[in-house]
Amino acid sequence: AAGAAGSVAMYHAVGVTSDAPTRSQALGGEPPTDRVEIGPRELRHAREELNQTDRRPDLVALGGPQYSLSELMNVARLLEGRRVRPGIRLWIYTPAYFAGLAAKTTMWRSLVGSGARLVTTSCAEIQQLGVLEVHYLMTNSSKFANLIPARYDVEIRYAPLDECIRVATGG
Repeated sequence: AAGAAGSVAMYHAVGVTSDAPTRSQALGGEPPTDRVEIGPRELRHAREELNQTDRRPDLVALGGPQYSLSELMNVARLLEGRRVRPGIRLWIYTPAYFAGLAAKTTMWRSLVGSGARLVTTSCAEIQQLGVLEVHYLMTNSSKFANLIPARYDVEIRYAPLDECIRVATGG
């Protein structure tokens, strides 16, 4: 979401980003010019800033950025034996390739059988949410939480994945 917020063009996560196995390599051998410490208080403040409402969502949107196959498997596990509540849409954004792979596995029954929809040709921030009559959107994506209110008259309910699934299914 750092890029979606407009404040960071690129960053390396030491030990995660392939170009940054070490701090020295991430910084190109140079000393750091700035130091920013992020702790529980800063994270709590960021979550509070992204969360605009506690109203029941019209749409629960997952996958910003689009979900990988392992993320789809996690959502399928959370949806096992559950159904999406009437009046709420649960849309999971994923590449068509991963949706196709998921369709060949047992996770498909949990995903689609729950009433969730896999969306492969779009992303929540470019869909016409007004036309879709979305006024309250719930997401675990800080990218969506940053971009959508800037484009649409939509209030965001920002929460962890398990809470998104719980609200979408009433479980």
